[in-house]
Amino acid sequence: MPDYPLDVPGFDNEPLWFKAPLIGSPKLMQGNNKAARGDTALDRVVVNDDGEHVTATLKARSGGLDLPVVIIDDERHEPTPTIPGRELALGLAPMLLALIAGISGAVMGVAAVMINLPTLRSGRPMLQRMAIVLAAMVFAILGTQVLQGILAGT
Repeated sequence: MPDYPLDVPGFDNEPLWFKAPLIGSPKLMQGNNKAARGDTALDRVVVNDDGEHVTATLKARSGGLDLPVVIIDDERHEPTPTIPGRELALGLAPMLLALIAGISGAVMGVAAVMINLPTLRSGRPMLQRMAIVLAAMVFAILGTQVLQGILAGT
């Protein structure tokens, strides 16, 4: 489960970061604890270095597939650069296996997407990210064929 630190001035004693599970939504953390929920579903209450309780608002990016932006005192803080649309489309392409190959394709497509999203969020160079995404796609396609062969009894 990758962690994504946030560089927010005034939160050096208890830094802010995201815990991003492979399945489920990312959680805003402060130190070792999950940030408390604020007035709305998108607000979190965090404590700055002066001991003041501050509202951090989460704003979704890429339709919720990327880590959210954190807004504190009208300043945007991004844990990772936004995943470009063409990279996101390529990263989600293995889900097309569900349409083509049914349940076995869906299983392998989900596995590949679970590899692709953290890879696309990483700070790796673009060519390295694309190589990993394409390898996951090939793995999903071959895995789908193997699963279909097993299910067909051949």
